[in-house]
Parts: sequence; C-alpha cells; structure tokens
Amino acid sequence: MKRSFRMLLLATLPLPAFAPGAMAIDPDSINDTQVQSARASIIEMIWQHQHPDRHWDPVTMPQGESTNQHLGGYTALTVLALVTAGESYQDPRLKQPLADLQKVELRGTYAVSTRATIWAALPDRFRPLLQQDAQWLLSSWNLKAAGWDYRANPEGTLSRPSPSVRHFGTLALWAASRRGMTIPPGLLSDLETVTINNQLEDGAWHYPGSGTPRSSGSMTAAGLVTLYITQELLHARDALKLSDADPSPSEAAIERGLAWMDTNYDARSNPGGGRGSRFPMYYQYAVERVGLASGLRTFGGRDWFREGTGAILDRLFLERGDELVLKSAYAPGGNPAALRELCFSLLFLSRGRAPIAVNKLRFDGRWNNRPRDMANWCRWMSEEMETDVNWQVVDLDTEPESWLDAPILSIVSDRPLPWLEPHRAEIRAFRTGSKAYLERRRAGTLTEGERPPRPPSIQEVEQLRQYIDRGGLILAINEGRSDAFSRSMQDLGALLNPGADWNTIPANHPIYQHPQKITRRPKILSLHNGVRDQILLLPNGDSSADLQIVDRSSKPVLQTLSNIHAHASGMHRTRPRLDARARPWTRGRGSTSATIVRGVHNGHWKSEPLALKGLQHALGRDHDIALELHDRRITDMSRSGRPDLLLLSGTRETTLTEQDWAAIERFVREDQGVVLFEHAGGGDGGIFAATMEQAAMDRFGTPVRSAVRTPVVTGKELPGAVDCTRVQWTPYSIMEVFGAAETAPRLRCLEVDGHPAVFFSRVDLSHALLDHPRWGIHGYDHESATNLMSNLLLYGKTRRPTGTAP
Repeated sequence: MKRSFRMLLLATLPLPAFAPGAMAIDPDSINDTQVQSARASIIEMIWQHQHPDRHWDPVTMPQGESTNQHLGGYTALTVLALVTAGESYQDPRLKQPLADLQKVELRGTYAVSTRATIWAALPDRFRPLLQQDAQWLLSSWNLKAAGWDYRANPEGTLSRPSPSVRHFGTLALWAASRRGMTIPPGLLSDLETVTINNQLEDGAWHYPGSGTPRSSGSMTAAGLVTLYITQELLHARDALKLSDADPSPSEAAIERGLAWMDTNYDARSNPGGGRGSRFPMYYQYAVERVGLASGLRTFGGRDWFREGTGAILDRLFLERGDELVLKSAYAPGGNPAALRELCFSLLFLSRGRAPIAVNKLRFDGRWNNRPRDMANWCRWMSEEMETDVNWQVVDLDTEPESWLDAPILSIVSDRPLPWLEPHRAEIRAFRTGSKAYLERRRAGTLTEGERPPRPPSIQEVEQLRQYIDRGGLILAINEGRSDAFSRSMQDLGALLNPGADWNTIPANHPIYQHPQKITRRPKILSLHNGVRDQILLLPNGDSSADLQIVDRSSKPVLQTLSNIHAHASGMHRTRPRLDARARPWTRGRGSTSATIVRGVHNGHWKSEPLALKGLQHALGRDHDIALELHDRRITDMSRSGRPDLLLLSGTRETTLTEQDWAAIERFVREDQGVVLFEHAGGGDGGIFAATMEQAAMDRFGTPVRSAVRTPVVTGKELPGAVDCTRVQWTPYSIMEVFGAAETAPRLRCLEVDGHPAVFFSRVDLSHALLDHPRWGIHGYDHESATNLMSNLLLYGKTRRPTGTAP
C-alpha cells in the first residue's frame, strides 16, 4: 500500500509502549519515498518544538534526567539531528541556537559530546569550537575509572561508570579525530581495556547496577561501537602485516558481541529490557551506529535498517487510510521525552538510508584482513561527493540478488579462493579444453553436435555467476606480495566467462579519465563480456593497504576506485538503500503465452544471459504473459514451434552463414515471423546491427527505414502495447552521445511482403532489461527497453498465421 505522511494533532497522549509483537507497518513494504516523507514530518514537528528563548531545552527535564547534567543537551541533540538530516546550518532558524551553543558553558558529558559532534560536521571555521569541546572531554576523563562521569569528574570515584556516557564521549572524540585531531593513545587503550573487561560471559554489555548484571541490547551496541572506534584509531596499522595470528582481544570481543546481537536482536524492543527500555529510540540509534561501523546488513539474518525503520514508523505514526500521521504525543507541550525520540529517530532514518556504494563479500577464509578498507573508501567518497554513501558486508551463502543493492561486490584477500582450491586440476583442464573449443568454433571446424566443455560444479561459483549475470560488477583486490589471490580470481573468471580474455586496462580507458583524471594509475585487469566489465582485478600493489590507512599516498587508489564506482553506478546514481533491493525473477503464469528464441551464431550471441529472464519477469507481472525462452541455432529456431520473436544479439561485426539467412527468410516470409537484430551495449557504433542491416537489405532487396510509425513503436492496433514514440535514454546516451535531451526511439526496420518484419537496434536493449544501470551503455533505460521488447513480442504474436499453435 502506498502511504503518505502528515502530522495529526489530537489530544496529548502518553508516549506509546515499545513492546515485542507484530508490526502494524510491514517492514518489507517500506520504500525510500515513505522514509523521506516520514523524515519531513519529523523535521516539521521538531521545528514546532523550538522555543524562542530555550530553543529545544525543556522547561522540565524528563524523569531521571538532571538540568545540571543536560543543560543545552537537548538543543545540541536537536541541532545535530537536523544537520544530519540535511537541514542547513545556515538556516535562519538555527542562527541563534548555534550562537548560544557557542557561548553557553555546558556541564554534562552527554551535552558536550553531542555539541562536539555538531562542530565536527560543520565547516573549518567551527574547528576551534571542536578543539575546545574535545579538550573538555580529554580533561574530564577519569583515569581510574577509564571513563567519564555524567559531569566533569576527572579525579573523583566513579562507582558505576555508564557505558552510554562512554559511547557518547567516544563518538565525539572519533569525530574529532576525523577532523585531524590527535586522541591520546593511552586514553584509547584504557577505553578499549575497560570495555573488553566489562563484557559479560554471553558476549553482551549491561547497564551497571547493584544487582546481577543484565544483558542489554543498547549497551551491547554501544560497547561494540566503542571497540570498532578503538580498533580504527589504535590498531589500523596492525592490519597491514597480514598476520596469521589469533584474533586480538578486541577482535575476539567484537566477535562475541556480534554473536550476541545475532541471537538477540529485536527491532521491536531493546533486548534485556530494564533501564534500557526507557530509551527505545536511543536503542535504535545505537544499533544503527554499530550497523554502519561494522558494515553488517543484518543481525541474525534480519535487516536492521529495514526492521528498525518499521519499528520507528510503527511507534511514531498512526495509520489513517492510506496515510501515516505523526502521533499527537510527539507534539509540543506533551511528554518531554518526545523530542528526544524524534531526534534519535531522525538520526537513524537519515544516516541509515544512504545508498550502499559497495558490498564486501564474507566467506570462509581470509576475507577481512584489512577491516577498515571499505569503510575508509566510502568515507572518502562521501566527503568528495558531499553526499553520504555506506558499505555493507554480505555473505556468500545468501541470495546473489541481495548483493545487487550496491553496484559493486568487493572480494579482497591474500590467499586463493578457498572454494576453488579443491578443483585446481579440473579448472586447469576446463581452461585448456575451452580454449581449444573456442578456437575450433571460430575456425568453423566443430564436429556435428559438438558441445563446449562443462565447467566443474562449484556452488560458490554459481552464486557469483548469478550475481554477474544479473548485472553486478566484482571488484577484486589482491593483498600483500603474493599473487595467489590474483591467480585464483583469474581462474574464477575462466569459469564464469570462458570466452573472454583478461586484458590490462589502457591509460586512456574511461576509468582512468572520468570523473577524475588519474595520473598515477594502479594496474587493473578486466574481464569483459562485450557489453560491460564483469570483474575488475587489482592484481598487485596491495591497494587494500592504501585503504586501511588513508594518507597522501592513498589518493591514486581512492580516486581510481571512486571512478570505478562512478562507472558501475551510472555516474554515482546509486539508489537509496531501501529502493536498491533486487528480488529473484519469477516466470509469470500468464493467461496467454509467447515464445522468444535467442539465435545462436558465431559472435557474442549471449553476452547478457539473463536479459530475457528480466523480460520474462516483467511480462508476467505487467502483461499477464507467460514467456517461453529458448536458445537455438538459427536453422533450428522452430524446433519447439514458431517463435513470436527471433532475437539475434551481438557485440561485434559478425557474418551469418547462407543457411542462417535462408532460415531467417523462410521464417519471415512463410511463417510471417518477426526478427530483431540488436547490438547489446550499443558500443562501437552498433556495428553488429549495422552490418546486419546491410546484409538484410542485400538479402531482401528492400531498404531499412525508421520504425517510428510501426505498431511496435506507436502501440496502435496492438492490444496491450505501450506507446513508445517517446522513450527514456540512459544518462550516458544523453550526456556523452547525443549531448542533449533526446526522446525519440532509434529502432529501424525492413519490410517484407508489405509488413515490417526485420527490426534493427544499433543501441542497447539487452543490458537495460537487467535494470542495473552502468555508465558507458548507449541505449534505452529499463522501462523503455522493456516496453519496446514487449511491443515487439506482441507484434510477433499478431503476425502469427491463423491456425498456428501458440
């Protein structure tokens, strides 16, 4: 159900309980448009809470909170939430709050930490204020307790230091370090030690108290974030050694904490309850911080951002028909804790919704030698592009479609891929046999009925094949001095695409030129299917070390990888997190059936193997058509009956045999068939389709003309067809090929016996059907390509001779 969001002010109600149970709002159905609308409603309500004198500080603090500790803290938290959500710090409504925050003497650790995080997010002119607050935190550090008190108390006795105070203080110092400030290693070491020592036997952390320690979800998340920060600030260089040593105490503690989260995570309530149940939105905020710090998409197989978003919308909004309305309990004048919940909710929804730039593949092996590599790359891109992007860890044993929420899948290691090692002899034999088979095919010396060698059956390879064939790009980085991983990746490439060679990308390649011109170019090997790169391999140079520790020498690698991301995402057009999920395609059980035969020839006839599966899915969903798909030699196209469309796709100049042309002529004249020649990817001037146009004109003796007046384009007199007289092109086509907006289709056709029968597309249709945009593809966008292909199929059905079996 599509929902819009608005505010509804009724009688003031108490804040709702945050308890386990089914959500009224289905997390699986939430999209980014709804999140954006919810954020807008929350932001509007937060502005309504603003007071001309107190700004956002309450008259009376919520239960359990002290004015002495939290003076200015609510205003700081609100400003942080608004700025994080994209509100400009130059908004006139923030002028006085920011001015007062600069002048006021804050007394509490929460308040100072939050204010410091604001300064860290603002331009350099606020840097002295950041230094001032960072120094307050350093001076207030209690060495004996290895933590902070609620107020500055560096010399006193802290009987029960709060983990959440450590959480806020650590986040503030981390933000300061990212702006170039040095945090004393001794403080960080003590912080790490006390955090590890306070971990419970079950892997969790807890609120300190006088009774038996009680594991807490929010405190476990806070403990994990603290260790991720100390890992980055203290131990980043340790990872450069590529050691085989056992996990460090910090790494072991992180693993135990994550295992607890996997077992106990619940979006609806703070696991462990107790004091933590009073702060449900702080729990969501803490989960978001550990989710982003770790790169983990799920805890216990549950998508923390999707489910957390569902829980927040469930708590803050009511359903009113097709609308979700903000509950009146969050209006000004109600519960003082309402503003706090709005701010933590806004922080969660704002940070978590950022697009995923890269997924890092987790497998049973040395996949994470440099744990901050992808995080640092994404942080650098966020700063360069001035828009947030995130990264994620994905598992090899999950659905490959779930990896498509990012344009890149990174595989990084210093050892051979473990799932290939048991099959080395089989892989070597397959590579040799495939090379010989392809040479015989090119020479036309294949024996009757000869088939290509079958690769060894390896489940992990099939997972990666599915990902690549759906449009994904693998970025592989060889770590260390050994080239074992690089050689293993080249074996993987031979299994995935035995007809392709690995080629070194030349200096004038677009990846080195756009958007940034790279002068110090890391070596890159490419495996290409004729349409797009399938795997990019950095075979040497240990680029992951440049990502683990970012300094001046890292710039060429960061720029190159940023360019790779730009090309993989259609020039940084990455979809928001909730809208980027791809699902497995299904074949619809339509009330009518149709058939496409993809013709086999001596060129790249199947560069995008799953393109027609995408069309099959769309036709079942949108046109109630059950599409049958067959790959056949052209002379054998009608073995299963007359197809409604014969598709001949290619990526380079190709010559068909006389037997092939004779079969095509019989098909269009005797069976009134419809044929499409398409240059997949649209590169090289569409040379495949162009040469076929000339060959067809020679064969049929009639000219090729524009197809814009045919039913395939107009949709007229073609039941179920779509008007395609105006189409959408890829951004690459508009910006790099046309140089201006263009809406006319470029489909051409040749008439046979007075009817359009043979169609030609020098621009891409196949890749567009995958719905995974890539820069450098000249052709239609996904919707227009789907509509044109659907119209061609429907037209082919109408041309079926009376009495011919469907």
